[in-house]
Amino acid sequence: MTVVREPVYALDGRAIAGANRVIARTRFTRKPGSSMPHELAVLSARTKVGTVGAFEHFFSERLHQFLADARSAGMRTDDAGDARAYFIQLAFKIYNGRGFGDPVPEALRGSELWGGGAIAAASRSQAWLARFEFVERIKFVMGKNPHFAALSSAGKQRVYDYYALAAQLLTDSYLEAQRTGDRRERELARHTARDQLRLDLGVDPNLVHFTATGIEVE
Repeated sequence: MTVVREPVYALDGRAIAGANRVIARTRFTRKPGSSMPHELAVLSARTKVGTVGAFEHFFSERLHQFLADARSAGMRTDDAGDARAYFIQLAFKIYNGRGFGDPVPEALRGSELWGGGAIAAASRSQAWLARFEFVERIKFVMGKNPHFAALSSAGKQRVYDYYALAAQLLTDSYLEAQRTGDRRERELARHTARDQLRLDLGVDPNLVHFTATGIEVE
């Protein structure tokens, strides 16, 4: 599913209200437990050395870590659109370092009105707005998908947990490669991110560009 060039808002008030209703479809009521760790454990046990129980414990722990970190960061744990948007942004950062252009902390220094600090702060605000628009467009596209919209609350939680685990496992592998300095592991993390992006977006990630209003595809 390509997540680009989808009009989220319009000047007409009724259109805006309609868009908001579509966006809200990505919300769900989170229930304790998740089916995703078991599903992934069964698949992993077929292709790797280990038991279903051991894999399920591992995936459950990683999902728990993601949810705890998400809550600490103020990220919703009951909106599948937020999880997907986070996964896409993370995967691009790992694959080729691209994102919405947050300035480095040093650039925010300086008290003069039109100095580097002020300009960098404006750049950060623009990056925040672009990221917000991107997340809302993700949710709009998901909400417009009849198959997703028809999912029960449990089904939408399953989608959230899928993206949460994908993001957490990518993070784990990348940070471990960074810690050890292993170039092969770093390349493996990049290739995994690329392949998952291609599968999720349905296009070559190299054709995706970050813009002031989200992302676009060539």
